[in-house]
Amino acid sequence: MDYKQAERRFRELTAYRDRGDLDDHAFRVKVAKLMFRDAQGVFWMIDPDDGTWYCNRGATWELGDPQAAKAAEPVAPSMIRRRRWQYTGLGAALLLLVGLAALLVIQQWPGGIWNAIQPAPTPTPGVLVSIASPGGDSQVAIGQGVAVESTLDAPAGLQSVDRVELLVDGQSVDSQSVQSRLQPGQTSLPVSQYWIPTALGEQQIAVVAVSDQNEPLGQATINLIVTELADESRPEPVCSPDAAFLADVTIPPGTRFPPEAQMDKVWQVRNSGTCAWGVGYQLVRVEGGSLGAPDLVPVPPTAAGATADLAITFDGPSQAGTYTETWQLHTPDGAPFGPALTLFIEIEADAETNVPPDAPTELQAAVTEDGAAVQLTWLDQSKNEDAFRVYRDDMEASIGLAPADSELFLDRTVACGHTYKYRVVAFNAAGASPIEELAEATLPSCTPVDTPPTLVLTIVPTQVVSSGMITITFQASDDLGLAQVLVQGEGSGNADLDAGLVFDCESLVCAGSRPITVSLTSPGITPTAQISTSLIIAGVARDSTGQESPQQELRVLILPPE
Repeated sequence: MDYKQAERRFRELTAYRDRGDLDDHAFRVKVAKLMFRDAQGVFWMIDPDDGTWYCNRGATWELGDPQAAKAAEPVAPSMIRRRRWQYTGLGAALLLLVGLAALLVIQQWPGGIWNAIQPAPTPTPGVLVSIASPGGDSQVAIGQGVAVESTLDAPAGLQSVDRVELLVDGQSVDSQSVQSRLQPGQTSLPVSQYWIPTALGEQQIAVVAVSDQNEPLGQATINLIVTELADESRPEPVCSPDAAFLADVTIPPGTRFPPEAQMDKVWQVRNSGTCAWGVGYQLVRVEGGSLGAPDLVPVPPTAAGATADLAITFDGPSQAGTYTETWQLHTPDGAPFGPALTLFIEIEADAETNVPPDAPTELQAAVTEDGAAVQLTWLDQSKNEDAFRVYRDDMEASIGLAPADSELFLDRTVACGHTYKYRVVAFNAAGASPIEELAEATLPSCTPVDTPPTLVLTIVPTQVVSSGMITITFQASDDLGLAQVLVQGEGSGNADLDAGLVFDCESLVCAGSRPITVSLTSPGITPTAQISTSLIIAGVARDSTGQESPQQELRVLILPPE
């Protein structure tokens, strides 16, 4: 097995699990069997949660790139022959499985009693990157743009991420800065990137979250097949962008203004498609151009089904007349979608000159929804505002709008343990009110949710002659920390196993392996009996708080000696 075969099999297993043909335990067991050792003696395994590759060169597990390692590997004829032998027949399979057991670093106590030693914990990527579209092994047409839709997730927040790189066969083809889009404590961010294939064949696509020190924090990879497909034969995209107009937050069509008045136009829209609007989505002017507004404006990250306020600042012309500008949303590859958003105003010399509204007063901030939101309240002191704009001290731009005459705003983009300071201003076409008051709210400390640990237990081989050896291998994980992994058999002929093996753990991830000799020596069975018996081996992981994983049970067939 090489990394391409392992990745292809991992994608197949993931698809089986997602459609319910494979439960999570069986999925993890099968993924564990995808580990392999390359010609340089390096062991490789795939993280079952995010598909990230890890390698072990004899000391510890670390993030790795098997494709890069493969490219640097010298290939000799003898090596080719050796590989052919290694992957042929039952003997080859047993050799590979023994190599996998060695991967977990077995140690031996004096006296011949074995004790599983925990290798260095598998590093947990700081950022989980997942690619939603296109699907792995999809066919794409050469010369036609491909939109790569991905999502960044990090339980501790995304503040460590500086940018997202899109790599094709190791070469960067797109880079998106994300810091300007993040709010403190934000744990998820959709990202959209664009690539035009220029060569036929299989291409590896990688989306990598990168720190400001150029360190990779997490990545996801897929393979795409670039072909000369005609447009009508191309597969349907995994998601489709769309939008629906909801309301003119400010400046209804036909509003009259005096010459050279400055105004803020805000449309409220809903993401009615199935793609999240991430980094790279823009609001683009498609008609007009006489009102001094920019040609395009970034769209705030918006999940499918959520609403967004799209704001443009205009300058009124000095000449009287009727003016219209039209805008439309565009994907990162420049494809328009959603309705046309139109600004229609009249400039008249005798139009009443507007004045900025008065500032709201008695601004207060209170934690609500069990610490998941902050509610702002104020008193509206103006009669001529178009809307209210809410600011938070950790963000340069406003975090949201409240309609005219409102006196309440709910901020759900907050994180536990943080303190936020808010300001609210009223505004209209003539400008904004002064910022006169500040409100502060502190959210309660973060309380970790203690979930039961998980355990993956494997046994190799599952059929053995009496007095033969099996290898028990486990991998356990827990969100707060593991304490023990317990493995026990019954009637195995091995006193240690029947009494129960205890593996002590002191980390979030714990793995170990132990060879055991089993035989037909359980009560009622004579060593010379020409019968076989089934041995059930059970395992459970226990975390530092005493919670236990669901019990895992595996069956081994012990055959009589020949």
